[in-house]
Amino acid sequence: MLPLILAALIWGTTPIAAKLAYAQGTSPLVVVEVRLATGALLFALYLRSFRVSRLVSRELLTLAVFGLAANFLTYHLAVRYTSAAAAQVLESTSVAFAALLAFLLREEMPGRRRLLAVMASLAGSALIFYSHAGISLLGDALALLAALTWALFTVLASRLLAQQREEEVLLSAFGIAALALLPFASVSAAISLSGAVIALAMGVVHTFLAYLLYFRGIAEAKPIAATIAFALSPVVAIALSALVLREALSSAFFAGAALILAGIALVRR
Repeated sequence: MLPLILAALIWGTTPIAAKLAYAQGTSPLVVVEVRLATGALLFALYLRSFRVSRLVSRELLTLAVFGLAANFLTYHLAVRYTSAAAAQVLESTSVAFAALLAFLLREEMPGRRRLLAVMASLAGSALIFYSHAGISLLGDALALLAALTWALFTVLASRLLAQQREEEVLLSAFGIAALALLPFASVSAAISLSGAVIALAMGVVHTFLAYLLYFRGIAEAKPIAATIAFALSPVVAIALSALVLREALSSAFFAGAALILAGIALVRR
C-alpha cells in the first residue's frame, strides 16, 4: 500500500505544476504529450529496451488509448478550466467507477469493508469539493471524465499485471498513448521554454516515478484499494494550494480529509 500512497502524494502536486506551465503559455495538449513521451522514454531506458510488448492485446490498446491518453487529456483540460483542488477532488471519485467496473468485469467483488471504504472516500471528496467555490461546469465534467478513464486504467492495468511485468506494460502503454495524441499536440503547439521545462519535470516526477510506484502498488493491491489510496491526492493538492495561495482551510476540508484517510485505513486492514 505504501507505493500507492507515495504515488498519490506526488500526484497531489500535479495540478499546481500544470497551472504553472499553462501560465507560461504552454497548452494542455503539449504538456500531456511531453509527459507521455518523457514517460515512454524513461521506461525504455529503465528497461534498456525500446520494444513495446510483443503481445499488443485489445486490453493493452484500450488501456493505452482510453485509459491513459484519454485520462491525461481530460484531466489536464479540467485543470485548465477549473481550480486545481476541484479537478483533483473530482478525479478521486474514480473509486466509485473502479468498483463498478471491477464488478462488471468480474475482477473484484467488493466486500462490506471495501464498500464502507468507498463510501468514506466519496463522502470525503464531496466535503472537500463543497468547501471550495467558483467551480467551472465544463471543468467539473472533464474531471469526472478523467475519473472514469482513471478507473478504467486501474482495472485494466490490474488485469494486465497478472500476465506481464509492470515496466513492460508501462512502456507499451505510454508509447502507444504518446503516438495517439501526437497529431493533436502538433496542431496545438503553444509552448514556452519555461513551460517546457515544467512539463519535462512533470514527465520525470509525476509520470515516470509516480506511475512506477503506482504500478508496483497495484501489482499487490486490488483496483478498489488502489483508487481509494489515490483519493489522498486531493488532500495534498488543496493543502499545497492553501500554502502557496494563502487560502484558509475550512472545517469541511479537515472532515473530508479525515474521511479519505479513514477509507485508506479500511482498505489496509
